[in-house]
Amino acid sequence: MNGRIRPEGFAAKPRIVRTLRRLAPAFALIAAPLCVHGQGFAGLGQDGEGYDLPREETVLRFPEDHGPHPGFRIEWWYLTAVLDGADGRTYGVQWTLFRSALAADGPQVWMGHMGVTTPDAHHS
Repeated sequence: MNGRIRPEGFAAKPRIVRTLRRLAPAFALIAAPLCVHGQGFAGLGQDGEGYDLPREETVLRFPEDHGPHPGFRIEWWYLTAVLDGADGRTYGVQWTLFRSALAADGPQVWMGHMGVTTPDAHHS
């Protein structure tokens, strides 16, 4: 494999691509007001006061640093793999766990996502 898992016949049809290109300017006009304030994901473009900042001189210590760092505003963990099944098929697997602080020294929100890709489909 070349690092990408694509279902057979995945290539976009030229007509669909032309339609998407025509709709892009309209989508940009609709989406622009949402981007103007620079809020980013979960308001992360707002003031970061009270949150820890990453520092170049930080030395990672394991296993402690595999876990959460509540002083930071957001962090996430990925697990990705390409697996050979007992049925002889190849499977791509991705699991992601997100942690986001709602306020400095405040509650934390957790969200997870998982995806499994086969040569024929993607499931999440």
